[in-house]
Amino acid sequence: MPGRGRIGRYWRIWREIGRRRKDAGMRRLRRGRRTGVDHLIGRKLSQNYRFVEGAKYQRKALQFAANYGPAQTQLCQDYCDLGEEEEGWTLADGVFAADKYNVAAYNLVTLHDVLAKYQTLKDDHFEIHMES
Repeated sequence: MPGRGRIGRYWRIWREIGRRRKDAGMRRLRRGRRTGVDHLIGRKLSQNYRFVEGAKYQRKALQFAANYGPAQTQLCQDYCDLGEEEEGWTLADGVFAADKYNVAAYNLVTLHDVLAKYQTLKDDHFEIHMES
């Protein structure tokens, strides 16, 4: 490693330029990957029945990219699992309107249409949907 003199000074300058370029590139990379990482963490949490934490990570992913379809779809499912069905169905309609080929969103919208035909019996602890 050159230390002193003109060559050492140039080496330090190029090292600093390379470090700054790398830092800027890593910031751009982190910003782009953040959405996918948060979505993946949230999806894995939801697969383990931790819907509150999963929904939190889906919302965090949507802060970086508001139109990220996989995070929106997973958030719909989390809302429905948490009992916040109105928000879940509304979000599912929006996702399906934006992307007609999203199979999960189509299935959620179809499920909502089928459940709308059912009669709902409510108790203090349970909510049961039955065919009329």
